[in-house]
Amino acid sequence: MILSRCFLLTLIAALLASQRPALPADAEGQWSRFRGPNGAGISNATTVPVTWTTPDEVVLLALDHHGDQLWRRNLGPFVGARGSGASPIIFDDLVVLANDQEDPNLLPENAGKPPIPRKGKSLLIAVDRKTGKTRWQTDRRLYCVAKNGEVVVLAAADKFDVLARMPLGESSYAAPAVAGGVMYLRTHRHLFSLGGKRQPTF
Repeated sequence: MILSRCFLLTLIAALLASQRPALPADAEGQWSRFRGPNGAGISNATTVPVTWTTPDEVVLLALDHHGDQLWRRNLGPFVGARGSGASPIIFDDLVVLANDQEDPNLLPENAGKPPIPRKGKSLLIAVDRKTGKTRWQTDRRLYCVAKNGEVVVLAAADKFDVLARMPLGESSYAAPAVAGGVMYLRTHRHLFSLGGKRQPTF
């Protein structure tokens, strides 16, 4: 089977799903998009999360409006051809960060060199917004969709590890989408939803 697309989904929406009504994108305390509320890069929140990466560490910290550090986390070394592109996500009292790592043996500068052991580990982590303590942490998953409509779930690991297979029954040329704790998969004639609360049909 030839996989036409391979999408790395963090399952953030599924892990953060709740039954309460959705808040507006710019609601107080919620960062639902890049660059914070309204995408302006400005926040009135008293605790502002910041992240950056160096080869030695993935930093996640919180600052107040005076620039004083409230807490700091070192999530370990970072391996990648470029710096991390993930922004912190604020959801209620959580700060969520996707920590994506690359296999150093696949980087262009290491081509032809002896195998290099991996330093960093890809993961999704949620910390307490006030203290920075870990609330939960999970490994990453790869969701791959073939043209024939088969969904293959792979572990984001050094070894090829198929976690699940699910045929959708017809061709698919669409990327998976996640919203409100539900993953949506579209085929030629149907739309499938995985997870979340079952919605009434009309």
